[in-house]
Amino acid sequence: MAKVVVAKSIGKGRGDLRRKDTGVAEKRVKDDSGKVSRLRTLDGKSETFSTDLTYVFRKNVELAREENRRIVGVSDFVPAQR
Repeated sequence: MAKVVVAKSIGKGRGDLRRKDTGVAEKRVKDDSGKVSRLRTLDGKSETFSTDLTYVFRKNVELAREENRRIVGVSDFVPAQR
């Protein structure tokens, strides 16, 4: 039987990841209606792909929470089932 070992993660913390530490390219683009948005691109063959993907995911979650806070008043909201 295998022995289970639980240890504290030594990796970067939640807020320690910055774009300069990743290989993510970021551009500001306009869509057809003129709304400006940010476009983040990843290199699929990069050695830091997992770090880059984590960075982009966190930024997307941060943006979704800001939008929810603006619309509903709370950052995490699940509507009631009907």
